[in-house]
Amino acid sequence: SKGDMLNYEKHIIMQSCRQSRIDIQQDIHTTSRFNFA
Repeated sequence: SKGDMLNYEKHIIMQSCRQSRIDIQQDIHTTSRFNFA
């Protein structure tokens, strides 16, 4: 149904947002490690 598709898309978006947030945190972590090496 249409509602299921919307929920599915919302789920995908939330997953990718969470993934990119994790990537950003890892980037900050590695960047700070380089800065203070």
